[in-house]
Amino acid sequence: MVYAKGNMVRKTRMMRVFWMFLMIFFQLNNKLIAQTTIRVVSVPQYFMPVLDSVFIAGTFNAWNPGEAAFQLQKDFDGSYFIALDGTDGEGFEFKFTRGDWARGETMADGSFLPNRTGVFAGGSELTFTVANWEDQTGTHTINGNVIQLDYNFEIPELNRSRRIWIYLPPDYFTSTNYYPVVYMQDGQNVFDYASSFAGEWM
Repeated sequence: MVYAKGNMVRKTRMMRVFWMFLMIFFQLNNKLIAQTTIRVVSVPQYFMPVLDSVFIAGTFNAWNPGEAAFQLQKDFDGSYFIALDGTDGEGFEFKFTRGDWARGETMADGSFLPNRTGVFAGGSELTFTVANWEDQTGTHTINGNVIQLDYNFEIPELNRSRRIWIYLPPDYFTSTNYYPVVYMQDGQNVFDYASSFAGEWM
């Protein structure tokens, strides 16, 4: 009986220690882990290729500009978002890219953009606007209903790639009219002075 009673006391103590450990573990977890949503509400109208994706790089992923796990998802309203986990109250630095640093974000005039900063806080959302991209800087004259479909369209037969621009008539999305298609070579000269080598065609 004494032996059995001693075993019961030990088991009771072990259970108390176990439950105390679990309580401490969950309290620490609730305190330390925080999820913050990062949302890009706007990107340059003419200079975000339709087929490109937006990535986030920062202190939380060793500044990898094109890591698949840090690709933002496109929301129904056209914004881009990602949920990041971190230590509650911890600060972090970051920037947005389109997959590499050659296509990283800049100030509106193309100048260097300092690192963005944020703080992890459970349930919080931080919103940002991308003003320009490293590869899209220059004196822009583009306007109208122009879409950049692809920045790096592969042409395997010619072993090269090209940028694809599309100009749509002003009433394209509201009209039932049909329009002929015109394919233009040297398209970098058609829409924008910044991408031209001899000036924009007029």
